[in-house]
Amino acid sequence: MTLVYLGIAWMAGIALAAWLVPPPGLLGLAALIPLAGFLLWRESARARLLSICGLALLLGAGRCLLARPRFDDRSLATYNDQGWVTLTGVVAAEPDVRATYANLRVQAETLTLEDESQRQVHGLALVRAARYPEYRYGDRLEIRGLLETPPEFADFSYKDYLARQGVYSLLRRPQITLLERGQGNPFWAALYAFKRRAQDTIARILPDPQAALLTGILLGVESGIPADLMAAFSATGTTHIIAISGFNISIIAGLFTALSARLFGQR
Repeated sequence: MTLVYLGIAWMAGIALAAWLVPPPGLLGLAALIPLAGFLLWRESARARLLSICGLALLLGAGRCLLARPRFDDRSLATYNDQGWVTLTGVVAAEPDVRATYANLRVQAETLTLEDESQRQVHGLALVRAARYPEYRYGDRLEIRGLLETPPEFADFSYKDYLARQGVYSLLRRPQITLLERGQGNPFWAALYAFKRRAQDTIARILPDPQAALLTGILLGVESGIPADLMAAFSATGTTHIIAISGFNISIIAGLFTALSARLFGQR
């Protein structure tokens, strides 16, 4: 039950921050109260639980404040919907490769507007590139295209969907020039390279659709799974089998449960 209480406190903190929008400094001062309670009444399991829930509430509020976008003249999204631009940036995540195209998340560095004025900017842009040539994490690109705000449809807000991932700009009709490679974080570059090698190894060992299914389960790459097989999983309510995130959440929940048992002497 401890994990449930902490989750409720975390979500309550998010709701309160969205409603009241407290200053970050006030949250820092308020955190002294549950910390003091934890130290002064640490012999009491109930007091420890209340104190940790108070901290979870404040952490949830702080996470909500950090997630709020703040746009200024150096934010890429400030220049949405102003026509053709030339963007220079680095591919900041593993490309999402589909059958006929690839979605690239590009961390912006400089932006040249139609009037030839150049800005130093920051922010992520989603670029729908052609399937070939292939780009990968850490590539620095020069991209000319239309910088736009993600659209909102009658039954779906693509804008809100991307905002949850920190993306507030789309770059449409891109003309891409590769400037240099290997400009990303070495740790993530090595991790993505290992993932590609694992994917290639699975493809050599197993035929499709078995290889595509195993790749989806182990590596979270679902693009190779045939549409009819995905439809079968969906129809039988077993899509979670190929969602790697479910396994990750189980591990995290287990760690929190073990930690709460040690802190509060309960399960």
